[in-house]
Parts: sequence; C-alpha cells; structure tokens
Amino acid sequence: MIITSRKQQKAEEAARQLAADAGKASGKVIGHALELSDFATVRALADWFKGTDKPLNLLINNAGMFLLDGRKLEPTTDGHEPHFRANHLGTFLLTLLLVPELKKAAPSRVVVLASDAQFPLDLDASFQHDVSRSGSVVRNIKLYGIRMLSNITFARSLAKKLHGSGVSVFSVNPGTVLTDGTTGPERTLPGVLSVFTRVVGRKASVAASDVLWVALNAPHDRAGEYRDTTKWASPQHVDEETEQQLWRRSIQATNAPDL
Repeated sequence: MIITSRKQQKAEEAARQLAADAGKASGKVIGHALELSDFATVRALADWFKGTDKPLNLLINNAGMFLLDGRKLEPTTDGHEPHFRANHLGTFLLTLLLVPELKKAAPSRVVVLASDAQFPLDLDASFQHDVSRSGSVVRNIKLYGIRMLSNITFARSLAKKLHGSGVSVFSVNPGTVLTDGTTGPERTLPGVLSVFTRVVGRKASVAASDVLWVALNAPHDRAGEYRDTTKWASPQHVDEETEQQLWRRSIQATNAPDL
C-alpha cells in the first residue's frame, strides 16, 4: 500500500500508523510526498511507481483541498482556479499516467472521491480563474462544488473510455467527515460551518468504510456511477458536450496522455 500527502513527513507518519493498526511490518505501507497542484511532482510519483514494478490493483483519489473561509483565491501560474488545479487536474493527470499500470493489473479499480456539494460546471471560470469570483464563503463554496462535479464527471468519462479493459471506475461521496481540516486547529472552514460539521459530521472510520466498500465490493456493472455514502445516487446533470469539453481541456492543461 502507498499513501501520499503533500509533505513527506506526514506521509511517512500516516504509513507507520496504518502499518501499526494493521499489525504488519511498516515496510508493507509506504508514504510518499505528492503535491497535486504541482504537475512535476505528480509525474515524478507516477514514474517512481512504475519503477517499483508492482501491480496497481486499486487507485483511490482523495484530493479534497477546500479553502472555504472567505479568502481570495489567486489563480495559479497557469491561470487555474486553485481548487480546480489540485482537486481535478492533479487527479486527472495522475490517473491517466497510471492507466497503463491499472490495465496490466486488471481486474483493477479507480475510485474518485467527490462530494454532494455540487455546482454546475463553469469551465471558463475553472481554466481561466478570475480572483473576483472568490473572496467570500459563498463564492468559495461554489468554486469547491464545481470541482467536485468535475471529479464525478471525470470518473464517468474515464469509465466509458476504459470499458472492456478490466479497469472499473467509480466516484463516491464519503460525506462530511470529522478531520483536522474540518474541525481541527488547521481547519479552513469558517466558524459556523465548522460547528455544523461537528454536529452532523461522520467519523473518519465510518466514511472510510463507505469508500472501501466501493473500492472492494461495488459491482462492475455500476462502473461510471456515483455513490453518495451508502447508496447509489444521481449527481447534478452534465450534458455530453460539456463532459467532452472538460476532458479535452483537461488533457490540454495537463499534457496528459489521451486515451
């Protein structure tokens, strides 16, 4: 098992904890740094994994950066909205770079984490971000919701393109989860939302169980579908043309290998 984090130290700490909880030697769980907003580190991780010559049976994409505290979100150097670059484009690039490994290990699976906080896709605002679109809690929540629907749409597109390859793709919403990012000292949620999360939030172990059910037990004939915690659900509608545009523009933005 390989677990990633933005910082190598945190990745290694999480790997040691997982190994200890599982009662296995720490060498069975590897921690590796990954900054999804930095495409060079995304490519470096993919190259490193290919060099291990290990089978890739399961890829769980759990990018969930959320800056919802009302701050102004400056565009990245490529003009992208920050949520979109990390949560969607970084995930998109990493997955496509690893598709050959997933095919070699088939039957294999890809699980893309998303949210029920979905807003209609605005591709121009995502690929060419204007800082004036951010700067309030409401605006930043909307930007976050666009990224979550982007992830669901990506999972559906990828499932179509990999149909018949032995690689099944799903998206899942783990719910509102109690983590350091939502209720801890490093939270980026505004006070009211943080208090709300404390009331309705799910324990991380419970949310993880729902994700693992999809990763290990979801029927292959439901590939491309979205699961909302414990039930299959219909996300916000995205028309075929917008879905195809998201794929094409993501390929162009990341220079990922097309399928």
